[in-house]
Amino acid sequence: MRPKLNLVKNYISLALAFSASQTFAQDQFDGLNMSIGAGIYNADSNYYNSGATDISNNPITTPWTKNDSSVLGDLSLGYSHGLKNNFNIAGNIFYSFGSVDQNYHNGLALDPSANALVDTKFKLKDIWGISFEPGYYFTQNILGYLKLGYAYTSVKANASGYLESVNYDFGNPGGFLYGAGLKYKVTNDIFLGADLYRVDFGAVNILNSPHFQNPDPENLRMNLDVNYLGLKIGYTFN
Repeated sequence: MRPKLNLVKNYISLALAFSASQTFAQDQFDGLNMSIGAGIYNADSNYYNSGATDISNNPITTPWTKNDSSVLGDLSLGYSHGLKNNFNIAGNIFYSFGSVDQNYHNGLALDPSANALVDTKFKLKDIWGISFEPGYYFTQNILGYLKLGYAYTSVKANASGYLESVNYDFGNPGGFLYGAGLKYKVTNDIFLGADLYRVDFGAVNILNSPHFQNPDPENLRMNLDVNYLGLKIGYTFN
């Protein structure tokens, strides 16, 4: 009977030791942190112009669609705090720098008699925002988390053709951000990570925009969503 009792005590001791190690893991990323990284930025958009006509001067009602990618650098500053039962909570502000160009050869008729075409070039530049990151420690050094937040970008365009050029500024549209990420603690201070998120900017509009050789204004609308997949290296100030 005593050997069995000793065996039970040993199991309990192992369980307590395991629990202690898990409790220790909850503070691996605690404190202020910063990171630098890079990733792929994919822009998925469609563009509609209420004043657009084809080369036969017929109204164009179908939006143009584009899907283009580029590389962005990324900087972030955040704070993380471990909770009970291996849960974690964190918040970050971030700035992803770079741009992606989207070129629409859309065939607008500036002058039907001239049969002129127009190229519209959109430039999406930088993403910045804030994220809230509830997470969970899978192991002592691996922290997984969700990303929920709000982000902004800069959208400008240039339409050129028939010896003219018009610039459009869509301003800094904002949208909700959602995704997930993973961090791995390499040393006591340094960690590696990966982030995957999407920002739904929705409809970006310009009302009463300038138009080539036409006294009547146009209404431009661009529906924009972006996806980001990146890697980073960071430092925890603990």
